[in-house]
Amino acid sequence: MKFENLRIDKIRTVVRYKPDIVSWRAANRKDHIIGINISGIADHDLGYKHIDLKPDYIYFFNQRDDFSALTKEAGYCYSVHFTTTEPIETDSFCKKVNNTEEIVKMIEKLERSFFRKDNNELSMLSEFYSLCDLLNKLNNTPYTKKDNRLLKAKEYLDVNFKEKSCLDGAADICQISRRRFNDVFRVYIGVTPNQYVTSKKIEHAKELLALGYLTVSDISELSGFSDIYYFSKIFKQQTGITPSQYRKEIGKND
Repeated sequence: MKFENLRIDKIRTVVRYKPDIVSWRAANRKDHIIGINISGIADHDLGYKHIDLKPDYIYFFNQRDDFSALTKEAGYCYSVHFTTTEPIETDSFCKKVNNTEEIVKMIEKLERSFFRKDNNELSMLSEFYSLCDLLNKLNNTPYTKKDNRLLKAKEYLDVNFKEKSCLDGAADICQISRRRFNDVFRVYIGVTPNQYVTSKKIEHAKELLALGYLTVSDISELSGFSDIYYFSKIFKQQTGITPSQYRKEIGKND
């Protein structure tokens, strides 16, 4: 069975990991591992190949592959350990990607589902299949350096994401049409401009919800949403819970 046709048996765990040892060996593992290296550098010797994980690299470690690892620079990675109904033929791989944020958010969402006491296994598997599909597509897509104009447009959106005209302004920076901007942005950044802006709005809303004293209606407006009902709908799609539930969870953690 090839990676793109995998059939999940069980998600065993979701891990945020920072190695506290310089070198280690992994042998006779029961799980396959997929994830993303967020920071740091670690070399993995599989015998038949080397996988050198650097920042913004996705990876897949086939369960059959034993490896020795050497940490060259301490950092963090985020991974999912799982088993399949049949062995996977695809070799272990790693690939530098442009859309680290999107992948991290997908794993974070999966992590919340995994550790929730009342987790919905069917929903969780659906989320994981989406992640696997994205990693497979990224592994089969050539990595391209980001265009400086796109980086400037992205920086513009980072600051102006709450403005209704922010997408038009970003397209103007690139000196291309909105339609062309949507296509180019997706190629270089990994998500559509609208998806990127929406994620920025939700992250801003999370920060405001953590403050505790603003109403959900106020937060909706301050985050750039024109409608509180649409805000609540998108927030739940992105996080799995409503804004009010998120505020309660933050309060419990505090």
